[in-house]
Amino acid sequence: MRQITCTFICLACFSAPVLAETWYVGADGGVAMVKASSEKFYIPAANVRLGGRLENGVGLEALFSAGVTDAEEANVNMELSSMAGGYLTYTGVLSGDTLATLGVGYVSTELATEVGGVSSDLSFDGTSLAIRLEEPLKAYPSVKLSAGYYHVFEDDGVKIRNFGLGLQYDF
Repeated sequence: MRQITCTFICLACFSAPVLAETWYVGADGGVAMVKASSEKFYIPAANVRLGGRLENGVGLEALFSAGVTDAEEANVNMELSSMAGGYLTYTGVLSGDTLATLGVGYVSTELATEVGGVSSDLSFDGTSLAIRLEEPLKAYPSVKLSAGYYHVFEDDGVKIRNFGLGLQYDF
């Protein structure tokens, strides 16, 4: 069921540029923050965003993320294997040229853990919230600096969040 849902979200997000007034691609370096019980893991991650939006600010966005390295805390090793999801977004002017994007969507996250030589894979999926600020570069207005926060998952003592800083290019 999860594969069908993720496939549907990805197809919807990839078809958005056909209908969109503006479509974009973004790349971020960031940190996936995982809190499990009393342990916190900060996993360096790379994020890629693809999306489109209509003139009224409503849009669709796909987010793909993978860990760059793993994190270790209290003899527990954790790695972000993958994170993929889709968002329904609204983008509006915050101030001057600065844009703010709010989104609600669905994200599937795969983590790999190792405790005392025993490996296991963990999957988390559910509703996600997103907020991002975008500031166009004066010399290249199609290129934007972006800072985004994704509240990916929270349940049963597990919290997963993702923060990224990067660039976005509007086509």
